Parts: sequence; C-alpha cells; structure tokens
Amino acid sequence: MLPYFDANVMLGRMGVPVPGMFETSDALLKEMDRLGIQEALVYSSLSKENHPSVGNAEIIRQVKGYPRLHPCWVWLPPGAEEVAPSARFVADMRRDGVRALRFFPNSHKYPVTAWNLGSLFEILEAHQIPVILDHESIHWSDDRIDASELLKIGEAFPELTIILAHASHGMLRWIFPLMEGMPGLRLETCYFQPNNGLEEIVRRCGPERLIFGTGMPAWSPGPPMQMLECACIPGESRIKVAGNNMRSLLGLPLAEAQSPDGYRKAAMPVGKAFDAHGHLGEWHSTVIFGRGTPDNIAHTLDGIGVSGILLSDMVAIGPDFRKGNDRVAEAVARFPGKIYGYAVVNPHYPDEMIPELERCFDQMGFTGIKFHCGLHQYHVDGPNYRPAIEFADERGLGILIHGYGPMRVLDDLARRYPMAKFLSAHIGGWNGVSPDDSIELAKRHPNIYLDLASSACYFRSLERMVAEVGSRQIIHGSDMPLMDPAYQLGRVTKADISDEAKRDILANNARRVFGV
Repeated sequence: MLPYFDANVMLGRMGVPVPGMFETSDALLKEMDRLGIQEALVYSSLSKENHPSVGNAEIIRQVKGYPRLHPCWVWLPPGAEEVAPSARFVADMRRDGVRALRFFPNSHKYPVTAWNLGSLFEILEAHQIPVILDHESIHWSDDRIDASELLKIGEAFPELTIILAHASHGMLRWIFPLMEGMPGLRLETCYFQPNNGLEEIVRRCGPERLIFGTGMPAWSPGPPMQMLECACIPGESRIKVAGNNMRSLLGLPLAEAQSPDGYRKAAMPVGKAFDAHGHLGEWHSTVIFGRGTPDNIAHTLDGIGVSGILLSDMVAIGPDFRKGNDRVAEAVARFPGKIYGYAVVNPHYPDEMIPELERCFDQMGFTGIKFHCGLHQYHVDGPNYRPAIEFADERGLGILIHGYGPMRVLDDLARRYPMAKFLSAHIGGWNGVSPDDSIELAKRHPNIYLDLASSACYFRSLERMVAEVGSRQIIHGSDMPLMDPAYQLGRVTKADISDEAKRDILANNARRVFGV
C-alpha cells in the first residue's frame, strides 16, 4: 500500500451540501480508512465559504486529538488590514502547529500578484511555509491562472514553495517553461489527468514536483489514486508523490514503503476492464502525450489492465470523417481484439452517411457509431441523423452520442428505435445532485446507457448513479488520450459499490451493448 498523504481535503458543513461531505473528523477518517489514506492536510469549509478568521480557529478545534489530520489555514492579502499583520499571523500559525497556508483568489476576489501578496510571501518564504494556490478551476479548459504574474512571484521569491491545486491538462502548453523558471512550483494531482501526465512530469521535472491530493469532498478520491498506482514511473518516485513529498515540505517524518517500478496493473478485484470511449490522434486545444498513436494506446492499456478500447479518430469528429475512419480501420487491423472502431458520420454530409456506414461495417469491421453533435453543431434528433439511427436500429448497433443541447430528445428516439442502443456521452460529469435528462431517461428506456468519460469526477456521484439507475446501464469510458485512462478507471475501482456493479460498469455492459 502506498503511504498516501492527502494534501487537499476540506472539512465541515457546506452551504450547498455535496453527497458525503465531512461534517466531522471521524467521518473523514472513516473514508480515509476505506481508501487507505494515512494522513491528510485539511482546511475548514468556513475558511472558504465564510471567512478565514472564523474557519482557521474552527479547523484547529476540529483536528485536535486527531494526529492523522494536519490543519491548513486559509489567508487573505494583507493590504485591506482585515487580517492580522503577516509577522503576527505566522507566529500564530507556529503556535497552533499549522504548517501550510491556502489561498482562494477566485472565491475571495483578489489577484495573485507580487504587489498584492508580496509582503506576506516574503515572510512565508523566510519561514519555509508552503503556499497552496487554489483557483478552483472546474474544467480543464477553465484557465484562471495568470502564468506571467505567477512567474514574477517565482522570480521575486525563489525559495517560496507554491502548490497549484487542481492543476489540469489545460496547462500543458505553458506549464513546463513555468516550472523551469519556478523551482519552487509544485502541481497537486486531484484533477491532473493528461494521458501519461505523471510520467511526463516525473521525466522532465522530477517526482518532487508532484503533490498527491484528492480534493475531497468535492472531487472523487479514486481517480488520482488509481492514476498514481498505475503510472509507469520508478517505485521510489511513486512513494514520493503519494505522500512523502508533502511530508517533507511540512517537516513531518517520512513514511517507509516499497513500490514496484513501472506499470502496476489496475487494482481491480473484478478482472480486466473494457474502455468504450477513446480516440486516436491529436487535438487542437490540449497536448496529448504519446500523440494518440495506436501503439501508445495499446501499450498503455496493456500496462493498466484494460483488455480493449472502442474509439473514434480526432480527425473524424473534426473536419474529415472519412479520413478519420480510415485511420481507425488501420488501427483495428493492427491490433485486432484490442482496438475496436466507432464509425463517425457528419450530419452536414447526409448523402454520404449510409455509404460510409456500409463501408465501415461491411468492409472494415467497425463495432459502433459515433455522433459528435457538439463539434458538428447539429442536434441528434435532426433529420440528417435519422438514416444513421435507422441503420443502427436495423443492425442492433450502439451509438455513442456527444450531445448538443438537451438530451431529453432521446426519449422519443429510444422509443421509436428500440433495437438501437443510445450511449449518452460524458454523464460521468454528473455531480450526484442536479437533475440530469440522461439519467432520468435511462430509468425509462433499457436501450439508453450512460457513458462515464468526463474530466469531472465528483465525490460519490457514481454511487448515486448506481443507486438511481442500477449498474447495468452505466458504461466505463476514459476519453483516452485526452485524459489518462487510469484516472478514469479510479472512479469505478475505488467506488463504494459492489464487485458485481464494478464488473457491469467496467466491462460487461460494453461487451453486451457492442457485441465485443
């Protein structure tokens, strides 16, 4: 077992509750024990949602007598004089055993700049107190970080440790030069999920630059755990990332542990998985390590315990469906029984739709159909998609649908075409609370399925989904190589659901729907 130290946990009641939020330290420790997390750095929900002057005192009270929980304070810029002077504040931190400081510039409305926070950063640097900078990004494309200003801070305070919480794959086209210019910069892993991303950071920057965190109770802890457990990195690096990097920054004793080098097969008690949502190729809006080649995909899946993947090509869902389908056919031929193909059709070329589907299925051995209604900006119930749906209904095929507008239109389609199987993409991004059309429709129609691929993995949302619709209409998908496949596995492998439900979700449902 890895010596996990979770650097990103919130404790306390929330104004808008999330499933499973930790109102007490005992509740948090119960979940940590279930997951195998030894220690955690925790801050109070009151510090974020009310005011640090209230929440910082509360977190000291909550963790008193709980040696596995280490308090983290939240603070504000000193200029408005609503908080204690920096020197006195640091003395108070030391008095109460607080070893790290957290900032929420988005919620608390201030810029992260040297001119606004410099006097505080100066004393934090002198006392070697790490800063956790949380911009609260909620999607990988949601870029709230001013990298230029961050670099100025790094140049002004070169010995200051800054941990970017919720680091994401939206940063990849600028994070490496920034890390080169900021030796004190670290990335926290709760939302960091580029394909082979941990491997690239370790290779290029060293394992010390990664800090394990889960983001509980907002985010699911399973994905960052599974990603680290499956990463193809040296065992010593894995142990550092899991917890000893953070222990070292806080001046705590390091944990003793052993871990094998290279890939670790996914810790699935239920056999191998099947991935029903993948892609080939590269993408315009983010970096893809390994460039999405068939060889990289097959090698990665072998390493983490996934038996096969059903995928479409980035070119096909973008500008040229025929060219993309040809590239998928080549991958299917090269890796039979490992790579399976989605035939993509574009509703703006309706006269080519049926000939292309006949070519893909009758000549090239494809397995499913993919509609990317979002990129093609065409609703799934539009008339131009109807021939493809009829084709799927006649042959009993599955259709993966990336929606464009409300998915409630599937209500009529599922009823009219009962032999077609409609897989609603990215429902893994459901937060477990808000109403969702696809989830409601899956309750009504046995031929509507829910695809889990989503960068957002909310805490206990899969448990809620299983409770709502059962396990036989939920299908594992990763969106690989846009996202790390092991990260996506973790929402299932670490979920608090039965092994039977895990078997359904990870492999059995996809094999049944697509005839794999």
